[in-house]
Amino acid sequence: MRLRFFLLFTVLFSLYFSLSESKILPENEQLEIFIVAHSHDDVGWKSTWEEYYSDNVKKIFESVLVALEAKKDRKFMQVEIAYFSRWWNEIDESKRKRWKKLVDSKQIEYNLGGICMNDEAVTTYYEEVNQLTNGALWLQQNLGVKPTSVWQIDAFGHSSATASLISQMEYPYYVINRIPFHLKDQMKKEKSLEFIWRSSTSLGSYREIFTHVLSDHYHTPSSFNFVDNFDVAKVSLDVVKELRQRQNYYRHNKQLVTWGYDFAHQEAGIDYQNMDKVIQYINSNKSLNMTLRYAVLSDYLEAVRSLNLVWQVREGDFFPHNDGDHSFWTGYYTSRPWTKIFLRQNDALLQIAETLLSGTSTSSNFTYLNEKIETLRLHTSVATHHDAITGTEKSKVNDDYVKNIQFGAQNTNTAIEEMISKRFKASTSSKKSYTVHNSLGWSRREFVNLATDFSSAQVECNGVIVPSQVNPVPSFSKVKAKYRLYFLASIPPLSTLMCNIQFGNGPLQVTIKESNGISLSNKDSTLKFDGNTGKLIQYQRSGAESISLSMDLFEYSSASKGDGAYLFRPSSNTPKAVSQSVKNVLIEGKLVKEIQQFFKKDYGQSFISYNDSGAFGKFFEIVYEVGPLSDKGRQLITRINSNLDNQMKYYTDDNGMEIMPRTFNRNATELVSGNYYPMVQRVFMRDEKRKVQLNLLGDSSHGSASLAKGQLEVMLHRRCAYDDSKGVEEVLDDKNPIRTSLRMNLADVSSGTADQRFKSILQQFPLVAIPMTQSFESSLSSFGLKELPLPIHLMTLRRVDSTSFLVRFQHIFAASEHPNYSIPFKIDLNAFLADGFKSVQSIQEMNLSGNIPLSQVQKLKWKASIPPTPYKPIPFSNGILTIQPMEIRTFRFNAQSKA
Repeated sequence: MRLRFFLLFTVLFSLYFSLSESKILPENEQLEIFIVAHSHDDVGWKSTWEEYYSDNVKKIFESVLVALEAKKDRKFMQVEIAYFSRWWNEIDESKRKRWKKLVDSKQIEYNLGGICMNDEAVTTYYEEVNQLTNGALWLQQNLGVKPTSVWQIDAFGHSSATASLISQMEYPYYVINRIPFHLKDQMKKEKSLEFIWRSSTSLGSYREIFTHVLSDHYHTPSSFNFVDNFDVAKVSLDVVKELRQRQNYYRHNKQLVTWGYDFAHQEAGIDYQNMDKVIQYINSNKSLNMTLRYAVLSDYLEAVRSLNLVWQVREGDFFPHNDGDHSFWTGYYTSRPWTKIFLRQNDALLQIAETLLSGTSTSSNFTYLNEKIETLRLHTSVATHHDAITGTEKSKVNDDYVKNIQFGAQNTNTAIEEMISKRFKASTSSKKSYTVHNSLGWSRREFVNLATDFSSAQVECNGVIVPSQVNPVPSFSKVKAKYRLYFLASIPPLSTLMCNIQFGNGPLQVTIKESNGISLSNKDSTLKFDGNTGKLIQYQRSGAESISLSMDLFEYSSASKGDGAYLFRPSSNTPKAVSQSVKNVLIEGKLVKEIQQFFKKDYGQSFISYNDSGAFGKFFEIVYEVGPLSDKGRQLITRINSNLDNQMKYYTDDNGMEIMPRTFNRNATELVSGNYYPMVQRVFMRDEKRKVQLNLLGDSSHGSASLAKGQLEVMLHRRCAYDDSKGVEEVLDDKNPIRTSLRMNLADVSSGTADQRFKSILQQFPLVAIPMTQSFESSLSSFGLKELPLPIHLMTLRRVDSTSFLVRFQHIFAASEHPNYSIPFKIDLNAFLADGFKSVQSIQEMNLSGNIPLSQVQKLKWKASIPPTPYKPIPFSNGILTIQPMEIRTFRFNAQSKA
């Protein structure tokens, strides 16, 4: 009750200050207009990013260079480093010096500075931080500059986590664009398009960020109509009229005008000459009471900051995005699921390579290894683009993203095997060697699985025969193998386990039977299945009340021309069951039990339990092997119905960071799609009376919803019948089969909270068996670093150059979330690093992107309408890091690897 009162007070108090300080600008008040030249360069969409570079972007750089050299008052903003770095590597030294001179004179500003402008709904925080770090480090290493402003003007909705990450990179302000249209209209009327965003409930006012919402889109206002030999006076007066009208949306006399659009300024010389004429006309006519000047984003925002106004405070995110009553952009949460899964898998591969490279002796060929891994860094970063991971690109462009990631993965696997060959002894054994890598800072005990055509196997890891089991793959599987091998791996932190497998064609060591009235148990619970339909009907926890619970496949049909790659709009609010009954095959072995459920051709799921007390011993894994969907205009979901009383409220993760409560909106103009939210790592619902929590952890991003009491649904796949007219100009007829999994458990709220925090990290970076091209002796290679306490995640260990390293520690729990884990933890950083490195020196705390020492950061002050929160970081002192809930702390240090 106190929390609800405080939130209501916050909103009313904040709104009071916002409106009381607002003023209606007199019609003739002097306005100061900031013309920000930009080009929004999608890193792939309707063309591949290589095609866009050759056909469009290269021309932009060349023409902007000449245009800015012609007049010193002209300015330009550059965002996407994927394009800029490519051009920079092609041009000669004289052209580089010319460009650098413009940067030094502040005619060019780097905005955001990431490899691309990433999506915010379906990316993990790890992916966002990586791609922004890759761009920031490239700028630092090649131009000696850092980005000074940030905008995310084409993401399809905006997440709190992204705003928090931007703040932790020490940017003082932030510009966004695509928010629900009715909210933007309301904010225009209230003059609240500028506000302070407290995006993290844990980090509070310390990590708030001043935020500006574009009043329209990021294109040039229509009055700037530079057609042929345009009438300068007429166009200038039209500009004055339009900009004065727009000023009604703001509380002051400054205005940001975006001058550009997609791939704009390919003939920058002509563009700037035309704009010069309008600027000169308006500025020379004092009676117009308006001055225009070229600017970069930081010019405008610093001018606003100088006004010293008190700003409204907002919390929460901006999902789901909609630009019309029946146009909810919630389909892309799931579009092209195969690619979403593939990117997540290669994120994990990159993490393995980064930790191995950090532990490799500098006597090895660092430059060669780093260049191999760099290809995967680049292409996984590009894939976070808001028209890549979202699945909103043309099919040929999606194929290009996949091809490039595959190329990066091949290079990275080559580098991994070379580093492995320095750590393990070669063998002449006929057994097949696989490495299993633990890239995390915790010890792990989990089952590893791999597809095979052999019916028997003996697995030796670190010189010991480990428990293993071979199961037949389901009849509905599209995996190109007959069997799946499971074996148990126990691995210390940051270690590599070499496993040798002797495959054979012996008899299966499992029992197989077809039956519907069956059950499946793990170390904690039992699932019961109906004897007639074969479907799940009950979840029974040991020593606790049983829960009525079903988990079934349904399909929504598309509304006529209602949905596509971006939009989700079903023809009915009630989906149809894929099948009224299923055929169950029960496979039982000593380690793994599995129920394979056949619905119909191309539709199946398997419930799996593991007979072990390790990380997932209390979870059931549900593996979906579906596709292609039977027809166009289909949206496949898995839906849980239960007698849990969640009050039609559930929780999604915020890019894998904090948790967002979601309550069913009965007033949504689309009751289904208007209540869908992104699930990046996990969703859960709680029954507060029973004090239990049902967790679902995913290996990829999905759309999710709770549309009725006790219900959760997750969208698995989409195959559209129409293009939704949002720009891609192609029907998303995705026929790719997918294999994706959810892990489910029911627990009390306290342990359930710990489960969803810790286990989702394990699921994001799974233990996988990587085949080697040669044989090695079965053994273990460890980095030597001590295990971190459970709440502290070693988010990053990356070698920046031959002697410089980047390390990040993350407290994975939120404030007040768990009685034992939502507390500060201490790490002796000197001692921790000394266990794995030699000659550790120059430990320096950095901003989140690792390109600015915190000692050089001066936080800018903005006046907020409500008091600050008490949180502040505890300074790193005498080698001791004290890390508090939800913090990510970043360090650079110099050292040599011990390996």
